[in-house]
Amino acid sequence: MKERRGSIGVILFLLNFCIFLVITLGGMVVYLSLVKPNDVRTKILELILNLIVFWCVGNICYSLKKIIKNIKVKNIFIVENAKRFKIIGSYVIIFGIIYSMLFSANKGGISIIKIGDTGFGPETFLYLILGGLAFILAYIFEEAIKLKEEQDLTI
Repeated sequence: MKERRGSIGVILFLLNFCIFLVITLGGMVVYLSLVKPNDVRTKILELILNLIVFWCVGNICYSLKKIIKNIKVKNIFIVENAKRFKIIGSYVIIFGIIYSMLFSANKGGISIIKIGDTGFGPETFLYLILGGLAFILAYIFEEAIKLKEEQDLTI
């Protein structure tokens, strides 16, 4: 039992550190995207996409932190955790698509699907799969909640 509390504490510390990094690196990316010698439209589009990426990563870390805190107090199969997994799935999918728009096309890497200058590489599909897994976890949690409620009603 003591090992579990220690590992949860380490996970919470790492998630807090990730949130701190997202805020710090987000500010640096905003600054660097404004300093680059590109045309104004490219700067604005890149700035907006970078802000969305950092918003997604920050919300994923925050949602994971809330789930871990619920687990710590033994509230595992609750509606809030299921909703958090749906949020995580949405943000992972959005992150994957925007990440591929920002980085895949300009690096000359493998593009499975190429649309103009933007390509969707293997990492995009990895993010889509991870987002799908988060939705599957949300569904499993919802079913577990239903089973728990049915079990609580039976004597």
